[in-house]
Amino acid sequence: MAIAEKFQPSSKPRSYVNGLTGKLSSVCRPNLSKEKQPRGSTSSEIVATSYTSRLHIGNPEGKIIIKTDQYNRDDFEVVYPNAKFFVIKSWGEANVHKSIKYGVWSSGLQGNKKLDSAFRDAQMIAASSSTLCPVFLFFSVSLC
Repeated sequence: MAIAEKFQPSSKPRSYVNGLTGKLSSVCRPNLSKEKQPRGSTSSEIVATSYTSRLHIGNPEGKIIIKTDQYNRDDFEVVYPNAKFFVIKSWGEANVHKSIKYGVWSSGLQGNKKLDSAFRDAQMIAASSSTLCPVFLFFSVSLC
């Protein structure tokens, strides 16, 4: 096999979510529970185990339940005349675990102030223009 052929781009998705089915790839689930579900199961939950967090999150066994039916729904709007987008950088995964557990973002004092200000601005924009102004949060965790 020639080197050029060996390194050709693949049409297969290389992410945690399979773009064709919208389900997690079984190859890319290093932290998911070892509990197996029957083939073809369409559970709306993912059970993950937190190995590195120092916080007690989830149930007593340390399992976090992610309810996938609450995310990326078919009726999710993707076009807005007004929207705010934030990439929130954290130096540890504890804030992400808290956000999953409580359904709210957890950040440092300055990050929370900025996010609160943006949320209030979005509410004023929505009230004055009679259109939605959602605030989208993207998480970025640096573990180094």
